[in-house]
Amino acid sequence: MTALTETAQQAASGVAAPEDWRVLADRVANFAPEDDTALITFMQGETAGVLAYADALEQARENCVNDVGLDPAAVQGLTTSSEHVSEVSERLAEALKEFLTVYSEVLELRANGVTLPFDGRWFTGETA
Repeated sequence: MTALTETAQQAASGVAAPEDWRVLADRVANFAPEDDTALITFMQGETAGVLAYADALEQARENCVNDVGLDPAAVQGLTTSSEHVSEVSERLAEALKEFLTVYSEVLELRANGVTLPFDGRWFTGETA
C-alpha cells in the first residue's frame, strides 16, 4: 500500500462512502463488456465522468469561497484535488488509446466483414 493510499484511508477512517459512490464503485467493479463497442463506450464514459467530477470539485471550491465566505487558501486543496482528478481522466483516455492501438488490426478486420473465431485464443501465433 502506498503512503498516499494510507493517507487517504486515514482521512476516510470511520466514514462510509456515500451511496452514490458505492453504486458507482459497484457498477465499475462488475462491468464486463459484451463487445468492443461496449468497452469503448464504457472507457469514454468513465473518462467523461471523471472529468466532470474534476470540474465539480473546482465548483465546490468556488462555492466555499463565494457562497460560504471561506478563505481561498483554506480550500485550495479542492483545486489541487481537481487537478489530480483531471490527470486521472487523462490516464483513462490513454488506456482507451492503448486498447485501440493493441486491437486496431482486429477492429479493422471486423469493420471489413472478416469473421473471427469465437475464441480468439484459438490462434496461437506459433506459425507466424
